[in-house]
Amino acid sequence: MSIDPLESPLHAGIAGVDLPSDEFDFGEGIVLRRTYCHVFAPFMAAFAPAPPGGYHPAPWKAVSGGLSIDVAAELFVPVEFKPSEWFDRLNTVWWFAALTRLVGNPCAIVPVIASHSFSEIASMNGEPTFWTVEANRTHAQAGG
Repeated sequence: MSIDPLESPLHAGIAGVDLPSDEFDFGEGIVLRRTYCHVFAPFMAAFAPAPPGGYHPAPWKAVSGGLSIDVAAELFVPVEFKPSEWFDRLNTVWWFAALTRLVGNPCAIVPVIASHSFSEIASMNGEPTFWTVEANRTHAQAGG
């Protein structure tokens, strides 16, 4: 089942921050809180194209490299939050990220946005969705 980030609560993972308090309530359901999640992605390689709608055929090979990032904070933006006219919930995440970089750590990044709270994922049934955002190698080095 595919989850649409425009129709789902947003749990933006933030790396490169150290919050001085456990939680900040910004009103209208938007909350910034401490959390922890080590996000990692090992690399795999396939050597033949996938058929339409199918998987890449064998052989597959694990390769060294990959990335890892420590998420230290979560910005929650509920579905019910309806910013005015030209602004949207994803831009709300970017606004908070920009402010964090300005007043906190210029290396702070939002590597992933999750469909569920990071604090609940370990014990939940089912599979959460992560949308990768700022997870390239340069950014990943700042967070983990």
